[in-house]
This record gives sequence, C-alpha cells and structure tokens, in this order.
Amino acid sequence: MKEQLNSNKIFIVVIALLLLSNIATLTMLFWGKKPQQDDRRNAMRNYLIKDVRFNDTQLAKYDSIKTVWKEEAKTFFDSLKVSKQANLKAIGKMGFSDSSIQEAAIKAANTQQMMEANMLQHLKYIRNLCTKEQLIIFDTSFFSIMTKPFAGDSKK
Repeated sequence: MKEQLNSNKIFIVVIALLLLSNIATLTMLFWGKKPQQDDRRNAMRNYLIKDVRFNDTQLAKYDSIKTVWKEEAKTFFDSLKVSKQANLKAIGKMGFSDSSIQEAAIKAANTQQMMEANMLQHLKYIRNLCTKEQLIIFDTSFFSIMTKPFAGDSKK
C-alpha cells in the first residue's frame, strides 16, 4: 500500500511537471515575439537610424508615414482577397475556359502592378524625408534593405 502511494505521488509530480512545461511552451508559442519577425518589421527603421542617420524629427515623420502605409496596405489586401475569390469563382463558372483564365491573369497582373507602384511611392515618401547628404546614402543603399534576407527566411 505504501509503495502504491509513493508511485501515485511520483505520477502526480510528473503530470504536474508536464502540465507546467506545456503551459510554458504554449505561452511562448502564442505570446512570445519571434526575433526575426521583429527584425523584419523594424528593418527599414533600423536602416534609417543606423545607415541614413535619421534624426528624431525624421523618425517621427517616418513612423507617421509607416502607420498610414500599414492602414492602406491592410485595406488593399482585404480587397485583394475578395477580388481573388471573385476571380476564382468566375473561372469555375466559365468551366476554366482559356479566356476566363487569361482574364483572371490580367486582373492579377494589374493588381500586382498597382501594389508595386504603391510600395515604390511609399519609398519615395520616405526618401523625401532625407537631407541632401542622406539622399546619397539612401539612393545608393535602400535596395540592400529591401532584398536583404532575414534570419528564419527559407532559402530558395
């Protein structure tokens, strides 16, 4: 009887430890910020601080531009999702005809072109915050931050 009581205590302790480790893992998984996500989100800001040497006023303006950009991008991607679903439904209704596929591809290309133009306009707004000296740095190096691989990115 005494042995069974001791083994029950061991099982309870093991179960409690497993439960605590599961809670800790789930907490880190759902609420922990991954370093590469933070690096990616702040890559442009860090570049503007370290390389271009933005001052506090320029950074405040950049933050304002970024906020507006994020709102516009969210709205754009929400509408993109709706239009993509509509395009796919139209292709299905038309029996995947060559003309429906071509039309959907043209719509997708136009959307991509609009998105690229908006992103480049956003970069232009950031560039306009630069002083003459900073423009030289920005113009010769901004592309490095736009194409830089980040930790955690998969290699293709």
